[in-house]
Amino acid sequence: MKLRIFLLATIFLLAQEKDVKGSKDHPLLSRYPGSVIRNYLEKEYEEFFLRTGPVASFVQPEGETLKVEGKVTRINYIAPQGRSAFEVFKNYEKAILDAGGQVIWSCVNEACGKGLSQALLTGEFRGEANLMGYNEKDQRYMAAKLSLGGKEFYVSIFTVGAYSIGGPMKGRVFTQVDIIEIKKMDEGLVTIDEARLKSALEREGKVVIYGIHFDFDSSKIKPESNPQLDEIAKALAADQKVYLVVGHTDNQGQLDYNQRLSEARANAVVEALVQRGIQRDRLIPVGVGMSAPVASNETEEGRAKNRRVELVRR
Repeated sequence: MKLRIFLLATIFLLAQEKDVKGSKDHPLLSRYPGSVIRNYLEKEYEEFFLRTGPVASFVQPEGETLKVEGKVTRINYIAPQGRSAFEVFKNYEKAILDAGGQVIWSCVNEACGKGLSQALLTGEFRGEANLMGYNEKDQRYMAAKLSLGGKEFYVSIFTVGAYSIGGPMKGRVFTQVDIIEIKKMDEGLVTIDEARLKSALEREGKVVIYGIHFDFDSSKIKPESNPQLDEIAKALAADQKVYLVVGHTDNQGQLDYNQRLSEARANAVVEALVQRGIQRDRLIPVGVGMSAPVASNETEEGRAKNRRVELVRR
């Protein structure tokens, strides 16, 4: 019986010593030698709350965070036997610093607060909290920012010794690596269809459109805007009313420049609709620059909402 239990435990351990299917190291950071990947998550675009201060408690893991957006990769490693959390962590720390990374916040043991692992290991990795968590005597964490190869990254490293569990995993070192590559969201993937455009125009006499995108600091319309322009043209084709095509910008840049840019963009939309069969005399381009925001210009999210085109019935 004891032999059978031992064999089962050995088989279980060996199964854990292989990378989980579909996982891989991130190009930015290699793994600690001999480590294997236990869990892996990749999101092409997601928001991420980087821990930048101690966690308040197990029950309510509040604390300071920094919200960033981009491509998120989360990798959960287990180090080879006989390695310490200190050694593994210091190797990651050195790699980040050597690459020119700037530490935003770091902590050791109790200074990380109560229940850091519970705050970090959420969602797809919730189960790992039982192995990595509740150990404030051998845990280390850092959040850092670095630029490499023309790209901007945020990185968090959390390393802990799993001394509070029994069995073949007892004493092993677990590391969670979160890497966020800052990037713009793919745009032009969602459009307002013809029926909804017509409904909004009939109901309110105007409609806000976010599906038209321009090159940076330019009035050149991006190709991914074509589906939205097609829907607008279809909505206007059966309607002989006259519309203002209003261009809006955020508050980045000079007032006069943004005014001219918004006018140029409004004209570009008019030209695109004329090419789709809408009579030119039914479309009046208007640029209002930054003068009519619908959200705060203090955040990128707000500025994105302010960069828009509106159709307004005359």
